[in-house]
Amino acid sequence: MLEMTALTAGSTEPISQTTWLRTLQTGYGKPDSQLDSYILALERKLEVFSENQHIIRTFRQLLELVEVVKQNGTEPRAEIGRLAVNLCTSRQWLPRSDINRLPTTLIDIVYNSIDFAIEILLLHRFNTTGESRPPGEHDFKWEKEDNIIVARRAILPQQDDSLDSKIFDHTFTLRDFQEFGDFVIQPTDNILEHLLMQKHKKRPNRITLLVFFHVSAMERIHDWNETLRPSQPGGRRSFIDSDFIEETLQTVSLILPYNDLESIEWFKRYYQKFQRTLPRRFRSLSGIDPRAGQLPVASRQAVDYNYWLPRLLELEKEFLNYSPRTLRQFLRDRRRYRDWTLYWVGLVALVLTLISSLTGVASAIVGGLALKDDKNDTNLVTAACCCRDEVALTNVVTTASIAPASVPVVTLEPAQAIDPTRTLVVTVRVTTTVTMTGA
Repeated sequence: MLEMTALTAGSTEPISQTTWLRTLQTGYGKPDSQLDSYILALERKLEVFSENQHIIRTFRQLLELVEVVKQNGTEPRAEIGRLAVNLCTSRQWLPRSDINRLPTTLIDIVYNSIDFAIEILLLHRFNTTGESRPPGEHDFKWEKEDNIIVARRAILPQQDDSLDSKIFDHTFTLRDFQEFGDFVIQPTDNILEHLLMQKHKKRPNRITLLVFFHVSAMERIHDWNETLRPSQPGGRRSFIDSDFIEETLQTVSLILPYNDLESIEWFKRYYQKFQRTLPRRFRSLSGIDPRAGQLPVASRQAVDYNYWLPRLLELEKEFLNYSPRTLRQFLRDRRRYRDWTLYWVGLVALVLTLISSLTGVASAIVGGLALKDDKNDTNLVTAACCCRDEVALTNVVTTASIAPASVPVVTLEPAQAIDPTRTLVVTVRVTTTVTMTGA
């Protein structure tokens, strides 16, 4: 997929004692920066490369085996294995004693090297035996009687149900998966793991979503694959569907839409965070292909997906079934917009009802307190005016020498007493006559 023929084809340097980055720079200078993430993927593959589990030892042998796979990719796995044995025998890659046992007891190491070549060429990782694997890595079978296309279709079966009206919601994005679904977004170097979900044993509600971000590498594979289309009958045939590559890129655009500003901002933060996890010697390279956030906007109609539709539907199901576990997730959850709208309308109505009820209660309390104060004032007047015997109340007339003579006369009449045997409350009307004369 890379310009591998530009490498030093005669290099005899052992694969297990070098790095891809060093080899590529030696061969033809610094690689295209858009392929940084692919170079790092190759570095990770070297970490699990075990020489005693392969028939290849050097980069030259690897390139020759890759060429065999490219020339015969449409052949069954068993046929490619036979061709690899012939190549190993003719080039004497192994001691004679081991070569004689390749077709029988050592056939597994032949297939290991074929799988390794496929992984380098197409980023498809099948069931390579004898190599250490990261925890939880899936094991994908490639049967001897199948070619690569058939093996891929067995791993990615098509969706039979008719989903003409199915449309993926605008919240079907990596950002929403992580922020509202509490998903762990994890890059993968194996395209066969794309959109797979893993659940933790101790935390079954915490889902890890594997995403294949090697967009630039897939675009290079697509361009190379187009050159393999036969121009005439009997010509060289392609062993990877262009439709498969295009749909893979489309799924990346679907869950990382370029026209969604929040998703792009999330991807920038995710990219920067991932960069900090890289070993220091590789931090000058892009750990995740930035091209993943620059793809054309993809269709949200399910009918436009074939290879990846079952995984997309399963992913949507898990996302919709997730229940928010934090207040932030609860307040910003937009997965079911209609239900979300009805919920908040009902909540607002409930709050307004509570406010109205509290206002009514407060008004009743204030009114009761005011009535109590009014009764207290009435009791004071009543206490001052109540008596058990009839009493004649006579007002004292005071003459103020300083008052003007022209002040009008005010007459205060004696109070009218009520029979105390009939009531304890006496209403008194007092009329007082005040005469003011000048000095």
